[in-house]
Amino acid sequence: MMSRPPTPPMTIAVQHTDRSAALVNRSVSIENVTVAAVPPGNPGVLGVYHGALDAAEVPLARYISWKDHGEPVTAVPVFPDRLMLHQYIYARADAGIKSLTDLRGKRVVMPAYFITAAFWHRSFLREAGVDAKDVEWLTASQEAEPEHTAIIEKLGVKFAPGGNRLGLDHLLDGRADAVMTEGSLAIPTEKRNEVIRVIKDVDQVQRDWYSRTGFHPAVHVIVVRESSLKARPQLGEEICRAFDQARGHAYRQLQNDRMTSLPFIRGIVDEFTEHFSDDPWSYGAERNRAELDTLLGYAHDESYTSRRLRVDELFEPASAKYEFTSRMVTAGAIGG
Repeated sequence: MMSRPPTPPMTIAVQHTDRSAALVNRSVSIENVTVAAVPPGNPGVLGVYHGALDAAEVPLARYISWKDHGEPVTAVPVFPDRLMLHQYIYARADAGIKSLTDLRGKRVVMPAYFITAAFWHRSFLREAGVDAKDVEWLTASQEAEPEHTAIIEKLGVKFAPGGNRLGLDHLLDGRADAVMTEGSLAIPTEKRNEVIRVIKDVDQVQRDWYSRTGFHPAVHVIVVRESSLKARPQLGEEICRAFDQARGHAYRQLQNDRMTSLPFIRGIVDEFTEHFSDDPWSYGAERNRAELDTLLGYAHDESYTSRRLRVDELFEPASAKYEFTSRMVTAGAIGG
């Protein structure tokens, strides 16, 4: 009887979240694969790009650019990071901004113009009837690719270095009237009366947007080197299976009120599951096709990509067909 060839060792880098925790602490494992927890940003991106890692969590827009350039990487349809983004639009209280339409003619800072979140933020402006050309854009950091820097310079976007990358310092020191960013601003207590959310009743606005679109915007994806897949053809499916199991752990944790620090989490989980989805952190190519196709359209329309990529180009074929099965349940469904 022929023995199975040894499985080559591999390394994957991800952020440590409740969805990846079971992988990081090895409650869920992949044979001969080390899962390393890294902070968001360059450690995983540069590692997988230069070959120090076999797979890593990478910003979705960054991966789309790599695919457009024909880099030797592909992805599996696992989206470790997602954001509902209406809530991350802030303004100075004295800037006269009460709605998205008031951003016309204002100075708005973003972490960078072509981060994944920014494509969605500009789509919100279009929905409100505001053209991106009518906003004075600032960025707190430079673009990852020189060609993208050239594009935004033609648009009049200005690089405004210094301060917090999320744009808070630009807001507080008056360089910007508003900020469209990708996280909650840590506003000092003594400054909280100086900053407002632009979208009032943002929780309801986000629920309505989710009900209308079905989108919970993915901002990161798991990217795999093609050379690693050649050495280990089953790696894509193995990653899908492991992340599905790890997500299942996170979903089950939310069933136990004692495992979080939110006293009303039980009701929140039940309400969302009953009225919206039993898969709030969805993986899979088909489940996310409409959202991804929309983002690819934005990327091409804004000249971020040289052509309009297709969703099917993004993923390794075997993993694109993988059926993810972990789901959230309500207290009633588990005899609550």
